Amino acid sequence: MNGTNGVHPPQDPRRVIDRFDFAAWRRMTELALAEGERRYAAAEDHLAEAQSALRQRLAELDVLRRALQLEPLVHRLGRPTPLGKGTRLDDGEGPGYRASRYLLEVAMTRFRQSGVATFSTRIAVLACKGWPETTVSGGLRRLVKDGLVERTGRGQYLLTELGQRQPPARASELPLMAPRDPEPAEVSA
Repeated sequence: MNGTNGVHPPQDPRRVIDRFDFAAWRRMTELALAEGERRYAAAEDHLAEAQSALRQRLAELDVLRRALQLEPLVHRLGRPTPLGKGTRLDDGEGPGYRASRYLLEVAMTRFRQSGVATFSTRIAVLACKGWPETTVSGGLRRLVKDGLVERTGRGQYLLTELGQRQPPARASELPLMAPRDPEPAEVSA
């Protein structure tokens, strides 16, 4: 048949294969694969840079939020100390609440700076150096109970999405320091 009406004569498939240049096809495919891998690596580099920039911006925002929550020292009546057993704050929260807020802040800061949402009991104990073990474990239990942290294994925890979305703690919620001796009062002549 003639090619004028769009119908082509049937071709022998063996003749098409005989004319196909496999070496050229392989070279083009290898070049296309290399270009695709190069573009993928470049995209990964851009993604890593963008994630790093986002973590840095979150850390900067965190510092600015904390700066807005600072209290002038002249308004503070006393030095912050850990609450004793059975002590309650005005809002009905005890020492486990303050410990949990501090531990959540430690986990969130770690997540914002490094992108790692997991932490261990060891990290919590190091962050709370000098605190009683019961205070640290009570804070961790409270975080798990409130759904801000998930226990993934023995001594291993994961900051949940709800925990990651928590606003930074107010400066007044965080101090949980070892008791200190009162400073002597100044005597004016």
